Amino acid sequence: MRDRRNLYRASTCLAPLSAVELTPERQLVPLNLLILNISGGGMLCQVNRELELGTIVQVTFRVRDLQTLTVNARVVHVSPGPACDSLIGCRFVDLSHADQDALVGFIFGLQAAALRMRWDRRGAAE
Repeated sequence: MRDRRNLYRASTCLAPLSAVELTPERQLVPLNLLILNISGGGMLCQVNRELELGTIVQVTFRVRDLQTLTVNARVVHVSPGPACDSLIGCRFVDLSHADQDALVGFIFGLQAAALRMRWDRRGAAE
């Protein structure tokens, strides 16, 4: 299967500060969600229930020590996950330039940390 994404995806296991489903009736339904990977265009998440394609989720997570970012994302892919969970692929919607810059900086930080871990393991093995 060809990967159509053109933005770097960082693997992570990030529990957001909050996650909700935004219903068409403008209600906020809490979600138990875990971010498994993230890019400048979207994220793959594990959620505690199945969501329909097109559902909007709102997720808030920490991008720096004191800075948080709240993003809205549309569910574009759903597949069965571990146990009773689902995996959802989400595309960010209405992301401002400032928020996208903060997100890309966060992703670069994740990538740098992963590289440092690899280098540390490589140095310890020698």
